[in-house]
Amino acid sequence: MKPHAVSILLVALAATAAANPPDPAAPSRITRTVPPAAAQPAPAASSRITRTPVSASARNAARPAPARAEPAPEEPSFYDDWIAKRLSIGLALTYGWVRDGHVSYDSTQKHNFIGNINDMDERDGVAVGLVARYAFLPWLAVEAANDFRCDLDAQNMDGASCDGTLKLRSWRLQAILLWPDETWAVRPWAGIGIEDVSASFSHAPWWHYGWSSPEDYARYGQGSKKPHNGAMRTMSVEDPGIAPVLSLGVTAELHRNVRLDVFGRWTGCDDVSVTFTRTEGHRVTIRRTGAFPAEHFAVGVALRAVF
Repeated sequence: MKPHAVSILLVALAATAAANPPDPAAPSRITRTVPPAAAQPAPAASSRITRTPVSASARNAARPAPARAEPAPEEPSFYDDWIAKRLSIGLALTYGWVRDGHVSYDSTQKHNFIGNINDMDERDGVAVGLVARYAFLPWLAVEAANDFRCDLDAQNMDGASCDGTLKLRSWRLQAILLWPDETWAVRPWAGIGIEDVSASFSHAPWWHYGWSSPEDYARYGQGSKKPHNGAMRTMSVEDPGIAPVLSLGVTAELHRNVRLDVFGRWTGCDDVSVTFTRTEGHRVTIRRTGAFPAEHFAVGVALRAVF
């Protein structure tokens, strides 16, 4: 373009602008302002993690303990169920005597025990025996014992001489009913049962071998075991057998495993059947029958250990 042409164009533009000033109400040119970028937080300084070695025992201690199974309850043993505090065993000391051991002498021999024997004199009534008790319930028990003996000398004519000794022995089995309150330190009880009574006769040598008196035997027989003039005398006795027994007593608890009993009892056994025989060789010259008393009483004490 030529210079004078440019000048003409500029003058025309200026004239046009002067003729058309800008309207203030007219919208202005929109200028987009870009906001500054949002401030970003400064990154936190990363801390350096230092790992400390941990021992195996410490790791195990830190771990929760596994749940431990509860042990199964132990079943009661046979001893706990049936023996403990039920069974007791001990020793008993008793003194026994027979009822009606004497009758008035009868020269006709009708009312004597047998022949001229009218007095059963007690030689020994003291016995030491075993006793065992088993408790089924606190108030019910059963007891077994062999704590009775009684030795009786068969006396002729109110003690003129002794033909021999009757020996009574027994085993006893009885039920025991105790006072039910176990808090009592001393508990009364009653017993009922049976007693198996046995009898034997130990002959006096002078009488057994046919001598007329102990003095003659000592002087002339000098302990001989041979029949005098061929004659022998013998007493044969029969066991009274089973008899009822009644007892009364008290039990004291000396210790949780020790019991003391004090008691008395009656045994209503039959008389002892006896047969007297005199023989010369194989020939029986005299035979008589009679009976010795055997119904008896006993008192005593017993000391028992409780299992």
